[in-house]
Amino acid sequence: MSHARRALLRTTVSLVAVALGGCAAPRTDADGSGSPASATQTATPIAASTTSETPASAPSPSATPSPTATRSPTRTPSLADLPVTERDAVTRSVPMLPTSGGDFGDAARAFVVGGTEWVGDDHRPHQVWLWNGGDAPRRGRLVVTVPAGTVLEESVEIPPDDGVAVVFRRPAAYTVAFEEDGADAPLVQIDVDPERFDCNDSATDVVVTSDGTTERSTVSTELACR
Repeated sequence: MSHARRALLRTTVSLVAVALGGCAAPRTDADGSGSPASATQTATPIAASTTSETPASAPSPSATPSPTATRSPTRTPSLADLPVTERDAVTRSVPMLPTSGGDFGDAARAFVVGGTEWVGDDHRPHQVWLWNGGDAPRRGRLVVTVPAGTVLEESVEIPPDDGVAVVFRRPAAYTVAFEEDGADAPLVQIDVDPERFDCNDSATDVVVTSDGTTERSTVSTELACR
């Protein structure tokens, strides 16, 4: 090989070496610190950008509220939810005291408030009887209420010498009212005390006379309750 050719090859090799050396030189960061930029550092912004553009995935099953979290609380039945049953007739638990209204027979309509589970030796039902002692029928609304609300509201017609009976089985405070059609206030209002429900049978009778006055009496057995 000639001297001139060997000189040309050395020059070419040197140029290649210089070029390769320039590619391998360390790259400085933006702040000019001169530390090498690793592959991890250059890849981090790309990963963050990809995450922000990915639609949110559906919530995992563990994030779904369980049925117990949305279940409505158990509703405790109130006195206003007491069952009311209409009967053709009911049997008197105690005799009726003599009144000036006349000789009454069975009630034309009867309503029983509460179930048999409330009746026992220590809790006897209390009966309320409303009698028409006049010569003409009386029409109006029979309303039974407790502090929690209305238990019974019924349109009734009471013929002469007849009546309506309400039998209470569950011990509680009740108010029985009879409001004649067109009247602004109840013609009859009877309060039943919770202490009335003991081991004795009892009944309250209210007689409405021809002129609208009322006669009221309560009869009870006299057992010595425990």
